[in-house]
Amino acid sequence: TSEGQAFATKLIADGTYTMSETKAPDGYQSNPAKIAIQVATTGKGATVTIDGEALKPGESKNGYTLAIDGSTITLQAINQPLAILPHTGGQGYQRLLGIALGLISAAFLLLLVVLI
Repeated sequence: TSEGQAFATKLIADGTYTMSETKAPDGYQSNPAKIAIQVATTGKGATVTIDGEALKPGESKNGYTLAIDGSTITLQAINQPLAILPHTGGQGYQRLLGIALGLISAAFLLLLVVLI
């Protein structure tokens, strides 16, 4: 969304969840990371792994920041913008080639007239 929040949901205690990005926001790269969330049995706290690497609360790693406040888990991911490619192309050479051939033809005809 324009506010940057992709979704919010309720997770059940003692559950394991897997997330992945299916569509990147316009102008951003797709993120292929697989995120696993194991909610604690009490419902307060969780273990979060990103591509098999654990992420601790308050820690930032690979563009992710995890915060756990009681039973609220906030996982923030930084989107990577797409590279801006230069605008290439232009009017092309066909028009200039036509003008050049026309001038060469006119010069050749003028030469023939002068010689005759």
